[in-house]
Formats: sequence, C-alpha cells, structure tokens
Amino acid sequence: MKLLHWFANRWVESLQLRLTVYFLLILIPLVFISLYANFKSKSILDQQVSERIQNAMSGAMEYIDLTIQNVEELSMIVAMDGNINQKLTQLDTKTLPQSNFDFGQVLASITNINTINPLLSQISILHASSGTILSTRFGGKRIEDLEAQIWYQAVISHNKGAGIWLVPRHNEPGYDIELESIFSPKSVTLMRLMDYFSPDANNVLMLTINKQKLLQMISNLSGSEQENVYLFNENMQLIVSTTEEPLPSMADTLTTKNGMVETATDHDNELFIRRINSKETGWSLILLQPIHAIHQSSNHLSQYTYYIVAVSIVLAVIIAWVIYRGISSPLASLAYGMKQMRQGNLNTRLPMDRKDDFGKVTRSFNDMVKEHRDLIKNNYEQQLLMAKTELRLLQSQINPHFLYNTLDSIYWKAENYEAEEISEMVLNLSKFFRTSLSKGKDVFTIEETVEHLTYYLTVQRLRYADHFSVRFDIEEESKPVPLLKLILQPLVENAILHGLEKKPEGGELKISSRIRDGLLILTVEDNGKGIDSEKLSAIRRQLDKVSYNDYAKFSGIQPVYYEFFGLRNVKARLKLFYKEQADLEIESTLNVGTAITITIPLESCYEIGTGQEED
Repeated sequence: MKLLHWFANRWVESLQLRLTVYFLLILIPLVFISLYANFKSKSILDQQVSERIQNAMSGAMEYIDLTIQNVEELSMIVAMDGNINQKLTQLDTKTLPQSNFDFGQVLASITNINTINPLLSQISILHASSGTILSTRFGGKRIEDLEAQIWYQAVISHNKGAGIWLVPRHNEPGYDIELESIFSPKSVTLMRLMDYFSPDANNVLMLTINKQKLLQMISNLSGSEQENVYLFNENMQLIVSTTEEPLPSMADTLTTKNGMVETATDHDNELFIRRINSKETGWSLILLQPIHAIHQSSNHLSQYTYYIVAVSIVLAVIIAWVIYRGISSPLASLAYGMKQMRQGNLNTRLPMDRKDDFGKVTRSFNDMVKEHRDLIKNNYEQQLLMAKTELRLLQSQINPHFLYNTLDSIYWKAENYEAEEISEMVLNLSKFFRTSLSKGKDVFTIEETVEHLTYYLTVQRLRYADHFSVRFDIEEESKPVPLLKLILQPLVENAILHGLEKKPEGGELKISSRIRDGLLILTVEDNGKGIDSEKLSAIRRQLDKVSYNDYAKFSGIQPVYYEFFGLRNVKARLKLFYKEQADLEIESTLNVGTAITITIPLESCYEIGTGQEED
C-alpha cells in the first residue's frame, strides 16, 4: 500500500516518470507482438521439424522393410531350391571324401546367389548330418556337438517355414567364439530350415547382413551427434544403433500402429522420443532427440527477440530522459526567473540559446521582465509621487480650514472674555499645529493621536464654552498601534460643527478604539443634531464612489468635490494608504446622533508604520 501511495505521488510530481511509462506503454503492444511472433514461429518450426523427422523415419522404415522382405524372400527361395536340397539329401548317404564334390556344387550355387545380392555379407548352409557349414566367405567348417548349439535348437524348434533373426552379442549365453566368422557381433543373420515343408528338415540356411549396411540406412535420421537412432527387430532385439548409450526405459511405453510415428517427451532426460513400427515386418525405429537441440534454432530467434525487447526498453527510458531534460531544463530556468521576479529582482535574465518554442517563451519572459521594470520605473513611481502630492494637498486643505475657524474664535474670545482664556486657546492651538507638523511624520500611534485630538478639543471647548463634553474610550492594547495622522481630526470637527454645535445643551462626543478579529476599529460618536435619511443616503453614495483604484491612478487633475469634503478626504486617505481592506461607515439618526466607524486591518497599520520608520 505504501509503495502504491509512493508511486501515485511520484506520478503526480515526476514528469520523467510519466514520460517513461508512456513510452513503455507504447512498447507493450510491440513487445507482445514480438513475443507472439516468436512463439508462433517456434511452434511452426517445431511442427516442420516434427513433420520432416516423421517423413524421414517413415521413409527409412519403408526402406528397411523392403530390405528385410527381400532378404526373407530370398531365404525362402534358396530354402526351397530343389537342386540345392537334392544335393544336401544325397550328401546324407555319402562318405566325407565322396561328398566334397557335392559340397562344392552347393557352395557354388549359394556363391552365385550372394554375388547378385551385395547387401548380404555371406550366405551359409548347415548340413546337419555331417555338422558342416558351407559359407560363401570361408568355404566349409565342421561344428562339433551341433545339438548343443542354442541357435540350432532355436531354429529346429521354431515354426517350420518361418525364419528367425540371430543377433549375436559378446558374453551372451551360447555365444561361441569359434563361430564368430559366421555369427559375428558386427552382423545379423536370418536363419531358416532348408526344405522346410519336408518332415525331416534339419538343414539350416543362414543369410548374414553386415550391421554397417543397416546403420547406413538409419544414419541419415541423425542430424547431429546428440541425436541417436535405434533399430529393433520384431522381438525388440537391438539390431543396430548410432550410439552405445542404452535406450531410456520410457521408449518401451510407446506403441504404434499402422506405421504411424508416435512422439513422447522424457522430461527427466530432456528428450523427445519418436518411434515407428513396421506393419509388414514388425521391426521398429526409435529416434532420441535432445529438446534443446530441436529448439536450438528457434532459441536463437527467441534470444534475438529478447535482445530487441531489452534494447527497446532501454532506448525508451533513455529517450524519455532526454526529452524530459529537454523540457525540464528550460522549465526550471523559467521557474527560477519567475521566483527572482517575485522577489523583486527585475534585472534577472534567462539565457536564450534555444530556437524552439521554449526559446520563444524565454524571450517573451525576458521582454516581460523588461517591460515590467520599465512600467514600475516610468509609471508606478510617478503615480506614487502624484498620490503623495495629492495627500499633501488634502492635508494642506484641512489645516487652513481649521486655522481660519480657530482664528475667528480667538477674535471673538478677545472681545467677550478675559485674556487668560485667549492665552490658553492660543497655547493649545500652537501645540496642535506643532504636533500636526511632527517633523514630517505621517504616522502617529493611537496614543499620540488622542493627545493631538486633546489639543484640538481644548481649543474647541474654549470656543464653545464647554457646550459639550468629551469622553475617550481607548483600549490599552490599541494604544501602540500606528495610525495615519489627521484621520480622526476631520471626523471630530464634523461632529462638533454639524452635530454638537446645533444641540442646545448636554452634548457629548465619544472617541473610542478597540481591536477585534485582526481589525483596528475607531469610532467617533456624538449625540448631536444627526442627519436626515435623504442626506445620509447621499453621503453614503458619495463615499461609495471612493476606491483605491481611483486614487492609485491619480493624475493630478481630479475634480474637486466641495460637498462632504471632510468625509471624502478621510476615506480617500484610508483607501490610498490601506488599500481596499480599510473602510469608513456612517450611521446617523435625526435628532439622535451620528456615529462614524473606521475599520483598518491591523497588519496594514503596522506595514504603514514600519515604512514610516524606515523613511
């Protein structure tokens, strides 16, 4: 399960793995086709080899059958030859010196027969009465104790008219080395009674065939030294073979009929065993073939196929890697360039040494970085400068407005009150302007903002003769928070001029600050005249039109709005410095009061404050 999970992750993350798998998937049909073609060709080759061998074995068996039948027919002709049988009968009544002439005539007769039959190595006739063997090879030879010879007993006891094959073996019971010239292990002999229809038949005809002749007939079945051929007679006596190795026992389990070739597999010895029996003579041929020898040629073809498959897989992996490198290298370079650009390095450049699609992308990226840098240099800095100019313009419009009202108040105070009040008013007024200038600082903490408002409110309370009261509700944790200066002062001024000034008595102004859910919340609230619903809707519509985009693109030729100037001014500064996250909302009820709430993300407050400190 872990392996599957790892593979799934690698599949998602690794383009090289996906390319390699895709190439291997393309190869799979080709591999299967190659393996199937190899299997099919091997099967066809095996079938063709099997058919060739069967045809060869059938042809060899027919040739052997013909040879054996010719020998048997010849033995029957000679055995029933009247002239030879007559002379052999006459020999029974003659003495040895008298019979020499007749032996010579018989020997001449079988020599003539042997001459016209080159397959026979010799023809021999046993004259049982005298124990003499006449042979075309060595003439005559006497045998002592003929009745004790096993081969003679076998011929006498065998069905009259049927021949038997004698296959001599060294160290075999009854083997007589003195008769090796006739019964040699290098030959096989067909024995038959002469004049076998006669009830007193006891003479024996022997036709001898050299095994080498038979070996030549079957040797063409052996295609290599590893293939062995065995020839058996009808009694399963081994006549001749191409090897000295014994026949596996499994060959005895094969029984064939009607001259058909039967095949079996001996897995223990890794052999194919093929056998064919002659339906004419009962003789059989057995061919042993090593499995690996039969499949040798097809195995070479299989090896070539496997080599091709292995090379194809290796090439697929190499090609996938090359393609991956060709794709991943420019992508990695592009990702690096984007990272540099994201970090503010607008001087980054990617190498443009390719002319393909990736080269086009790289050139486009370099052009984009250059254009972006030029845009920031030529437009953004200019817009920032113009925005700051607008800010200073807005601030300069606030202070003179307040200054004119204050100077007017000082004038009337000088007329109606004593000099102490005038001096106090002038003192607080000077502190207010001194703090407003603040050596060029644009940001106060909330605590400094409250102190600044205190100077202003002292002047206003002297002006209105304590016509209203002021209450600060400042949470302790909000005091160190940085705030753009002169944000609250216009709101306080509006509350006094448009709200509390029109209230006969009991006026109260409340200024509060708190932090909730990552937001700094500032509220300026009064219980003054309030605003009717129609005018409140108009104010809200005007305030809704103020957005960051309008002031970020400030051109210096913006129209001047005299209506609701103070509120628009404050909201414009909020949007300009704190972006769209900052907002100003107004709630008011006629003859009840007005509340203006400012919300600023705490994070933005500290960003503006940090920037001011760095400046």
